[in-house]
Amino acid sequence: MDIAIDLGKRRSYVVMEDNNKTAKEGYMDTTKDGFSTFFGEMDNPKLIVEASSSNWVANMLEGYDITVAHPAKVRLIAQSVKKTN
Repeated sequence: MDIAIDLGKRRSYVVMEDNNKTAKEGYMDTTKDGFSTFFGEMDNPKLIVEASSSNWVANMLEGYDITVAHPAKVRLIAQSVKKTN
């Protein structure tokens, strides 16, 4: 399962893809509780976050497996029509 996050200050847009098919997508609060609620009981999900915001989100997502990537090179983020502010 690939999970790409377009980070926003208050709300973030998440796309979860499994076998090249969107499994779940939508907005969530950009808080530790928001991430926990959205990911539910997933066992150590692998997250892809954009490089420009990696420092503050890495602190919030301590314990998750995080990959930092350039947003234009992450297909799930780059192709999303729903962007955050």
